[in-house]
Amino acid sequence: MRDEQLDAAIDEVAHELTRGREPGDLKVRVLAQIESPAVRLQSWRWGVAVPVAAIAIVGAAVAIFRGGGRQQTQPTPQGQPTAPRAQPGAARSLAWVDRQGREEPVGPSRAYMSVRLSPDGTRAAVDIRVQTANNELGIQEHDDVWIWDLGRRTISRLTFNVASSRRPIWTPDGQRIVFTSPRGGAPNLFWQAAGPGAPERLTTNPNSQVPQSFSPDGQTLVFQEQTAETGADLYLLRLDSQLRTEPLVQTRFADADGEVSPDGRWLAYRSNESGRNEIYARPFPSGVGRWQVSPDGGTVTRWSRNGRELFYVDRGKVMAVSVTTGPASFMASRPTELFEGPYADNFDVAPDGQRFLMIKDR
Repeated sequence: MRDEQLDAAIDEVAHELTRGREPGDLKVRVLAQIESPAVRLQSWRWGVAVPVAAIAIVGAAVAIFRGGGRQQTQPTPQGQPTAPRAQPGAARSLAWVDRQGREEPVGPSRAYMSVRLSPDGTRAAVDIRVQTANNELGIQEHDDVWIWDLGRRTISRLTFNVASSRRPIWTPDGQRIVFTSPRGGAPNLFWQAAGPGAPERLTTNPNSQVPQSFSPDGQTLVFQEQTAETGADLYLLRLDSQLRTEPLVQTRFADADGEVSPDGRWLAYRSNESGRNEIYARPFPSGVGRWQVSPDGGTVTRWSRNGRELFYVDRGKVMAVSVTTGPASFMASRPTELFEGPYADNFDVAPDGQRFLMIKDR
């Protein structure tokens, strides 16, 4: 299961239980450190398995918030865990990996959750999970956005808020970073300068939202939204004075991880309509036709900067597909495995297309 999907599902459960009220730290940070037990429930909006223990802790956190005191221990159904165990933050490392699988470490190990390269490839926006101790609740976890300067090999923190900030992406000019954060409600979209500056809210919506990618001109943001009716879908946010949103890919299946091609004419995305996750391509923002790119499963996808290749992850393997496009045609080659390793799904591609910035799980 992808970490960001689980986190967002838990946030959604917390938001529903609080019915729009804001319990601050109790709503989010106490949850993600829970070890996933064997018994799980299905998130009604995210379509991923949420640990029963996580849901129990959300309920306890809400009770603390509403009642102002410590929640009393309650009996649990047979076969469910009576109490979750706090787990240390998973130490991960960043590494450049070339097409032959050769690694070059980048900085010290931290609990990296996502990574995206700046347009010029000199910086990386990362989502790092940190732990804090709380006498009432034990170990809590919290995400913030940080920026790696890959040339100087220095890292600086970008977000400072009691609510977690996750899944950063860059604007095409490299001046701003968009991220998702549950500030006053469900996780919605914010952006701020990639340096000194204050965050600005882009959306206000009761549904969970995650930024995905920009059109090349920076005027349109593709984001993922979870609704009770159709689950995970892709939407557009027009970055004009009205900040208009409109559906992009909306089906009864899970449609996610939308990536706009460098020429702005194509969208690559993930869908589970076949019964498993596969990578598809379609005209952007609209048009006729849709093409399946991955023949045997695929999750997160990225374009090369020249638009001639698509890369995606398939069960720990990074795959490459050559792409040929015309005014109304799309042709993808048979996928080629580049390398395999203990890497998270979230990754990015260097501007030259020869190296990949990966999160190494162990």
